[in-house]
Amino acid sequence: MANIAFSSWINAWTIEKALKPLGRDLSVTQDRGLVRQVVVGPTPGDTLFFTQEDSMCQFLGRDDLQFQPRDLPTPARDDKLAFAEFAEDLGVPTVSSRPIGGSEEEPDRKILLKARHSWRKGRQLPRGWVCESSSDFLSALKEIEEQGFQRDFFFLQDWLELQPSDNCSVCGYHDATRPERNLIAVVQRVAPYLGGQSCSAAVAVVQDPDGLIAHACRILNALEFIGPYEMEFVRTGDGFKILELNPRFWLQHGIFLQPGNGLIRRYLSLENDGSPGGEIRDTGVWIDGIWYLHSLLKCRLGVLSAARKTSRLGRPRLQFFPSLPVSARYLLAKVFSRQPLPRRNNRFQ
Repeated sequence: MANIAFSSWINAWTIEKALKPLGRDLSVTQDRGLVRQVVVGPTPGDTLFFTQEDSMCQFLGRDDLQFQPRDLPTPARDDKLAFAEFAEDLGVPTVSSRPIGGSEEEPDRKILLKARHSWRKGRQLPRGWVCESSSDFLSALKEIEEQGFQRDFFFLQDWLELQPSDNCSVCGYHDATRPERNLIAVVQRVAPYLGGQSCSAAVAVVQDPDGLIAHACRILNALEFIGPYEMEFVRTGDGFKILELNPRFWLQHGIFLQPGNGLIRRYLSLENDGSPGGEIRDTGVWIDGIWYLHSLLKCRLGVLSAARKTSRLGRPRLQFFPSLPVSARYLLAKVFSRQPLPRRNNRFQ
C-alpha cells in the first residue's frame, strides 16, 4: 500500500523525511517539486497525508482509504467564518469577523476582506484584500467578480496592526478520545515571507504565553478532532485571540521530527515505539531553507538577523526545511531551467 500526498512542496518533503526512518516511502500526485516519486492517485488501502484543504475535503468520509481526520464538522471544513463563530460560541476570544452585507458597505476603518475558504471547486482563492476606504472595498468586490468567485466566498475581519512576534500557533497531534496521545507545541513567528500578515518563513518553539494550549484543546475536543493540526492565534491589545484552524499537516510540522518523530508516528499509530508525548518545548527552530538561500542570493540580508533572532528564541542549532543542500539543488535547477519559484498564496493584497 502506498503513502500519498497531494502536493510536492516543503510540507510534503517533510512527510517524506519523517517516513524514511520508518521504512516507508512517499508518493505525490504533483511533479516538478521536492518529492520525485509521482503517482496518478490513491487506490483502496493507501494512506493519505493532507497538506491542502481541497484534497482533504475531497476524500473526507472515504472508508477505503487511511487518513486523519476521518471526517470534520462544518466549522473545521475549510470555512474560516464558521470556525470563528464556533470558537466564539465556546467562549474563546476571536478576531471580530462578520459576513459581507447585501448592500455595498463602506468601511469606517481599515478592514480585511478575507477569503472564507482556501479552495472552492478546485481553485485556490486569493487570501484577501486590505481595504482602507470605500473605494478599496468596492474595487476588491469588483475583482472578486472578475476572477469568477462568489461574494459569499469572502467575509470581513477586523484589521490588526501586528508585528511578526504577535503571531503564535498551537500545533501538533490531537486525539479528543484519548488525550494521552496528544502531542503539542507552541511556535512563535520570527519572520514572514513577504512582510505584513503573510505566512511564517521562520518560527521558534516557545513556552505557552497565555493559556493558548487550553483554548486549542477546548476547541478541538468540541470538534471531536483526531489528527494533525495547527491553530493560529494573534496578540492584540486585549490579549491573544484565535485566528483560524488548519486541520491537516501544515508547513512547519518538521519541528516534531527531532523529538522522536512523534507526529508521523501518531498519524500511523506507531507512537508505542518510544516517541515522546505531551507538550514539546525544546525542539528549537524551523526555517524555510529555500526562502533563506533565495533571500541571500537577492541580497536580502534581513534573513540573517531573522536567523539570529530565531536561534535566541529556541535552540542555537537552526533546522532548515528543506535542508540547505536540497534547497540549493532546487534553486540551481530553477535557475538553469529558467523556471520561476512557486508562487505562495500567502499575502493580502
